[in-house]
Order: sequence, then C-alpha cells, then structure tokens
Amino acid sequence: MPRYYAVESINGAYEKGKEHFDTVYHRLNNFNLVNQLGQPVSRENLAGKVTLVTFFPTTDSLQASYMSAILKKIENTYERSDSGFHILTFTTNPRHDSVNVLKNYADNLQVDHDVWWFLTGEKAKIVNMAKTDFEVNLQKADSSDTSLYSPQFILMGKRQYVRGYYNAFDSSQVRQCVRDISMLMLEKVKDE
Repeated sequence: MPRYYAVESINGAYEKGKEHFDTVYHRLNNFNLVNQLGQPVSRENLAGKVTLVTFFPTTDSLQASYMSAILKKIENTYERSDSGFHILTFTTNPRHDSVNVLKNYADNLQVDHDVWWFLTGEKAKIVNMAKTDFEVNLQKADSSDTSLYSPQFILMGKRQYVRGYYNAFDSSQVRQCVRDISMLMLEKVKDE
C-alpha cells in the first residue's frame, strides 16, 4: 500500500515501562468550493473515495494541456469500474475560471462530471490549500505567465490522507500513480 505523508504529530506514551509512539498524519481540512456544474463541494463529498488532486488553470498552457490529457486517460481507466474514484482539479486562476469557463473546459475534454470536478473559489484559499493541506508549491507556467500550477499529482486515500506525490511529467511516476490508485481502491477502511 502507498505510505502516508504529512506527519502532523507524534504522540508518545508509556505502557508497562516501554515508550510507544503513534504517528498522526495530516488529514485534508474541510473546504467549500464550487465545481464546474455550480454545485458546492466539500471534504464530505470525498468520504470513502480515492481522490487524485491537481492544481492548474484552464488558460492555455502546455502544462495544463499535457496534464489534462494524462488525467483524461486516468479518468477513462476508472470511470466505469468504480464510483469510488474522483479527480479534483483546483483552478489557480479563479478570476478567469468561472463556473461557466470550467464547464466549457470540462465539456471540451469530454470528462465524466461525476468523476472529474474542476473547482473554483477564492484564490487565496486555493493557494493556501496547496501549501498547507497538500504541501505543494505552486509555480509559474512560464516567465511571462501569471498563472500558477503544480506539476504534481497528489493521491488521497478514502479517509482524505495524502498517500502519494507523482510528477505528472514523468511517465514512470504516472504509471506508479495508476498502480497506487488501484491498490487504494482495494483498501478496506475502518469506520471512524
């Protein structure tokens, strides 16, 4: 199984004279954004689902086009097999990427709107989520562009813990991401 990332704390306790440690991993904080269908989306919508996360704008850039093509292939792999998989693309240019723009972008890609959500909201909140919840640094697509993106795919398990980081521009890492998605889809999750 893919490992957990983002240690939040390590708790220690003594039991029968021996010290035991328990690692607490960071879990995705709740958020409230809107998808390309104008529907509100929060962490609760992801409960029990394996989720692949990306950050990029829909403005025409080589990075967004390439990542969208890879994500479309991944979506095609899982859309019919299980409703327990989501792709979330957080726009990093919400001033441009309105709900209608996101809907048109998704329609042009012919995405399954039940599987792949393009999310928009306040830019500061989205950038903060990238840094604090997913621990990724957003970078400029090119020197003349003000749009930000992350070259990483971030994989979350069914309980919204980060389980993997993959460079979208490295085919071996993308293949590993697909294998890890399959493994996490099989993982049994205890009720909290």
